[in-house]
Amino acid sequence: MSSKMDDINNNDISNENGTISYMHKNPLINNYYEYISPWSNVLSSKSYTFPFETNENIEKLTNQLEEKNNEVKKLREELKIKGKNDELLNEIRKKEEEQRKILELKYLLARLHPMAPSILLEPDNKVLLDFSKNESMEMTVMSIDIRKSTELMLKAITPDMYAMFISGLTEGLKSIVVNNFGVFDKFTGDGILAYFPTFYSGENGILNCCIVSQKCHDFFNNFYKNYYDYFSVVLDTGLGIGIDYGMVKIVEINKEQTIVGTSVVYACRLSGAPAGKTYLNRTAHKNIAKYGINSKELKMNIKNEGTIIVYELEKIIEETISIPYWAKKEIN
Repeated sequence: MSSKMDDINNNDISNENGTISYMHKNPLINNYYEYISPWSNVLSSKSYTFPFETNENIEKLTNQLEEKNNEVKKLREELKIKGKNDELLNEIRKKEEEQRKILELKYLLARLHPMAPSILLEPDNKVLLDFSKNESMEMTVMSIDIRKSTELMLKAITPDMYAMFISGLTEGLKSIVVNNFGVFDKFTGDGILAYFPTFYSGENGILNCCIVSQKCHDFFNNFYKNYYDYFSVVLDTGLGIGIDYGMVKIVEINKEQTIVGTSVVYACRLSGAPAGKTYLNRTAHKNIAKYGINSKELKMNIKNEGTIIVYELEKIIEETISIPYWAKKEIN
């Protein structure tokens, strides 16, 4: 990695000879941001910088949420003094609904590309509305499982060391997903769940997802090596990744958005692939055929279901990320 990285401000992205470098508070993750950047094949001499984790729009939402909290608190105090009051109760319900919408938006924007908030919050942009549609939509789902995660935890020298390892690993995987126009859904305890909806990731979202899976494998291998000293025994392990494509619904559970659907189930089941492997379900396999990506047909035994046909993703030589339409105008 270029020594020029030392001159880049923390948490910024800078264009150094056409390569965008992401700086993060965890120095071990910094070693891979140049590698995972989707911009190296898009930008040439342009200079483009923005914060990696913090964004002015998200900060505004945080401030708005605090203001709403204070407003609700004052209204409730007023209600205690005045007693039952329908007008006050309606005002409280209204403010609480505003709170809910701000919280939902903040939660979502924190799981998208760093440049997304400043673009998607524009009045004429309709992408954010699709995240709230009460209907199933086409998307690619990717489930990542850290193989032998329980054994890894047991082999860690201390619980704190494992916590540092797993939190840093999760941050790195999330960064790869969001910086390549995927949506980070959640940390599952032994991996992550992500999705690439057509309306946000673009028509080539499944291609981006396959490239991301390859980057995640490479990232884990390098990141794990940096943490060998945190374990009493170094296990031979890696990521198992499952990918499926189909109609999936975005729902709100416990005030947070997540995805549900058959493709979510099978992406998770296929993440039981051997360490270092990515398995695709039949629908995902059919949708990558047009890109000339090679895969190998295999059989996989699924607990309580039996043997199914899966497709092992082979090495992708050309790792050019497809830029969705909403982001292209910002680059141009």
